[in-house]
Amino acid sequence: MKRRWILMLIASALILTACNIKAPVAPQWDINFQVPLMNKDYFASDLIDGKNFDVTEDSVMYFFTDGFINGADVKEDELKISANEEGTGFIPIVTGTEYNVLLPLKDPEAENDVEIVTAAIREGTLQISFENTLIEYMPEITVEFVELKDPNGDLFKHTFYTNELNGLHEFSLEGYTIEQDGDNELLENLSIKITYETNQDPNLPDYIVLSSIKINYEQPIYFSQIKGLVHNVKIEAEDFYTEIDVDYPDNIENALHINSPKVKFKIWSKLGFNVFFDATLKSYNSRTGESRFFHLDTRTIERAYTEGDSVLTELVFQHSIETIMEIAPDKFELVDAVFTVNNPANEIGFAGVGVGFSGDYRAIVPFDISFNANEPVRPKELIEIEINDSNRKRIKENARGVSFSVKLKNNFTVGAFVNLYLCNSDDKQIVYGDVPPTNNSIKRIVFDDNYVLAGSQNSSYDGELHFSIDEDDLKLFSENEKVYFGIQFSFEENDTIMHSYEKINVISRLDVKLAINGEKED
Repeated sequence: MKRRWILMLIASALILTACNIKAPVAPQWDINFQVPLMNKDYFASDLIDGKNFDVTEDSVMYFFTDGFINGADVKEDELKISANEEGTGFIPIVTGTEYNVLLPLKDPEAENDVEIVTAAIREGTLQISFENTLIEYMPEITVEFVELKDPNGDLFKHTFYTNELNGLHEFSLEGYTIEQDGDNELLENLSIKITYETNQDPNLPDYIVLSSIKINYEQPIYFSQIKGLVHNVKIEAEDFYTEIDVDYPDNIENALHINSPKVKFKIWSKLGFNVFFDATLKSYNSRTGESRFFHLDTRTIERAYTEGDSVLTELVFQHSIETIMEIAPDKFELVDAVFTVNNPANEIGFAGVGVGFSGDYRAIVPFDISFNANEPVRPKELIEIEINDSNRKRIKENARGVSFSVKLKNNFTVGAFVNLYLCNSDDKQIVYGDVPPTNNSIKRIVFDDNYVLAGSQNSSYDGELHFSIDEDDLKLFSENEKVYFGIQFSFEENDTIMHSYEKINVISRLDVKLAINGEKED
């Protein structure tokens, strides 16, 4: 028995020594690895972006712009009466006579002069002249105005002594006011009382001409405030320019369908007269170089009835606004805005230098989109995809095969050809360029002419696309921290209206076959 066991041991040893046993190696296998890249809903409203674009609760897309009315105030030279060089003419001062003289304020030929109930004078000069004075009677002549008050509130009153009764005397009227007892009576003249004294009073004979006096103003008198009538004054606002910050997709000018745009004005008036408002709106499309303008219909701005108060007038312009908005403007301007005081009813009101109009406006432009067949449309934003260090390393060292997979869910009610772009540059001209990049550092992959069937609002068309990526293109993902994704739609039907809620959902990933714990096979 022992001998048999020894023989079996020897036989086993001989068998083992006859075998060629290799050194042990690590096991090798492949796994499928997915790198999610993006999940993005492209709504019709997402084809447009910008701070001047929005969507209402009812899913109506619109763009808008806001502006202001500035500088529409009464200017310093607009409240005035024209010069009156003749004035009273020379009036003989004859003993035995009382003198109540009128200095005309209204020039019938001066259509733009104000008419006064009361007024504050900003600038003006009163002239009083004497000639042919009889010195031997030592006359003194006093001039007193009934409605003209100095800055202290006292009536203008000045006595001219004998030695002053020749030549011209000038008085600055700055700070003076014109006031009267009648609250709403227009003053056509200033009333002046002229009195005299001599060294022979009270026994001076009658009918002796002591001197001759003339009262006039050779330059216009300007007012800072008036109560009365203002005629044909035009108050101009500053031109106001705004940019419409809307990122339109390419070719949007051929796709916008404007729906009842409006321009709404809110204008506050501190002026005591109704006025007519006129203005022109201009729009510009800097992408195409096209510009348009529209003159607004003349509207009335309501007056204020109490000095210091403001009265609001709201205006809405809609007719023909579509003409200037359908070019998808990115610049908008209010020009030639003017407020005209034209008071045919001659209603007493008030005005003042620096007093006028302020306000703002908003242009609101609802629209739909309808792209022409096979006309490419691209969202304005590229999608930034970050690839972390771990995934880049796996792709570079272990990838045996890589494909780019895209799932498309189309809720648009029209089919489309879809081009997909991947690039390591965020320059859209490079991403979407028709010519491959010449810079060796730029890497771009294009998957074009992929057709997606039409869906509907309630039921999407679901499709999935797979694209192989060769070893050279794979460097886009293994050598770049960020990759930029772009998409282009070419819709197949004309005049299909797309609403803001319609969308295409795009989900993309990399499907990577990785070799684990081993070298790649030849």
